[in-house]
Amino acid sequence: RIDNLKKENFSIKLRVHFLEDQLAKLAPDQMDAALKQNINLKIEVRQRGMETKKLKKLVLELERELDRLRLKESGTGAGGEVGGARS
Repeated sequence: RIDNLKKENFSIKLRVHFLEDQLAKLAPDQMDAALKQNINLKIEVRQRGMETKKLKKLVLELERELDRLRLKESGTGAGGEVGGARS
C-alpha cells in the first residue's frame, strides 16, 4: 500500500513539473486564461465537494428512515399496518 502511494506521489510530482514547464512557456495572455480556468475549476471542485457531502448526509438519513420503517413493518407483522390509517 505504501509503495503504491510512493509511486503515485512520484507520478504526481513528475506531472506537476511537466505542467509547470508548459505553463512557463505560455504567452502572458494564455497564462491569464489558464489561471482563470484554474480558479474556476477549484471553485467547481469545492462546490462539488459540498454537494457530495450534502448528498451523503441525505443518503444516511434516508437509510436510517428506511431501517426505521422496516423495523416498524416487521413489528406489525406481515398483515400490514396496525391501527388503520397510515401516516
